[in-house]
Amino acid sequence: MTEKKFLTTKEVADRTGIPAGTLNNLAWKKEGPPFFKVGRKRIYEAAAVDDFIKANPVLTSDTLHQN
Repeated sequence: MTEKKFLTTKEVADRTGIPAGTLNNLAWKKEGPPFFKVGRKRIYEAAAVDDFIKANPVLTSDTLHQN
């Protein structure tokens, strides 16, 4: 089965662990993963959500001290 191309806010919350309310707040501030509005619904492109996750790593001390 192929992966869905677009995700709802709830699906993004399940995929990322970011609560739906936080995603709503981020969207209101024009922050967080990029999204599209379709009527009153907000949808997220699955690939863009994955890119957002990869673009925001937590830097550990081991990462910062690599040469």
